[in-house]
Amino acid sequence: MKRRDLALLLLIPAVCLGGCSNGQPEGRSGESGAVTYGHPATNLNWLRTGDRTDPALWLAGKEAHASTPPSPEAIARIRNALANANDRFLEAPRMIANRTAQLSDMLALDRQEESYIDLIESLTKIVEGSKGKQEYGDLCQHYYNLRHNGTDKAAALAALTEKNRALIRNHN
Repeated sequence: MKRRDLALLLLIPAVCLGGCSNGQPEGRSGESGAVTYGHPATNLNWLRTGDRTDPALWLAGKEAHASTPPSPEAIARIRNALANANDRFLEAPRMIANRTAQLSDMLALDRQEESYIDLIESLTKIVEGSKGKQEYGDLCQHYYNLRHNGTDKAAALAALTEKNRALIRNHN
């Protein structure tokens, strides 16, 4: 196993635990209301349990240029994608946002840049037609494994879509 692969394997559990923390970010205890762009929380690496930061605003802010606030259209598109994903996955929008940011960061280490919105929309489309809700984190991991091992984006999405369709056929 390559040293880089080992480092990634060790990093994944640490990142996952960080994204699931129950603690409040520093300086956030007792705040009420949604966080808006420009608030220090929009620079957080992860949204924590109980965090009142709007996941769509957080993702759009992470993707926008540091000096430019995200456009209302970008926020609305991510908010819509998170709502659609929430209908199909077990995780809440906060965790979907965290997993999406994590997946994007991991892909970037492999020089495979993918936008948050594209990841959410593409992965949600894979599970269309499924009965019951799926696990977004598992799907992210399968997608990452394919991409990390050299499968291009279109082929990875096609493989996961076919795998999901096969599961649907086997359960009918």
